[in-house]
Amino acid sequence: MINQLFEEKMMVPPVADTKEKFEIEKLKLEIKRLNRPVWKSAGFWTSLLPIIISIGTLVILYLNGTFDSRARMLELRKENLSYEINTFERRKETLVSENLSLQFKLMRHQRLLDTLHLKNAGKDKQLAHFRERYNNAIELIRLTSLQDSLERAAGILFGSAAPVKKELSPEDIWSDTSSVLKK
Repeated sequence: MINQLFEEKMMVPPVADTKEKFEIEKLKLEIKRLNRPVWKSAGFWTSLLPIIISIGTLVILYLNGTFDSRARMLELRKENLSYEINTFERRKETLVSENLSLQFKLMRHQRLLDTLHLKNAGKDKQLAHFRERYNNAIELIRLTSLQDSLERAAGILFGSAAPVKKELSPEDIWSDTSSVLKK
């Protein structure tokens, strides 16, 4: 028996039996591999890894491009607003200086107007005074002329000749008044 066991162990198994055993074992391993989930296999990950890397790269490039374009657009808006602010500030400075200039002109004209009012107020009083004097002079001339006419008529009636007086004309009185107004 020992010999028999020894012989069996020492004996080289037939080639057909060994080949069948290996095929059976291979089939068992294949079945075990097929029963395992797909995502646990190395082949799945080796084929999926380039796809994941390319999608990640595309996402990163898209986000960088989007952020860059947004950043450029915001930068352009910022520059545009800065330009508009500078333009408005220059316009404001121009308007402020024009406003000050106009205020000074207004003050100067107001002072000139006040001065003219003061001068005209005095001249208006003088003019009213001269008009009154002129009207009085005309009335005096009219009365004097009437008196002279009456004296002549009386002289003719009573036979005495009245002395001839120099008659004043309104132009004589007015020339006297206008020379005072010019002063």
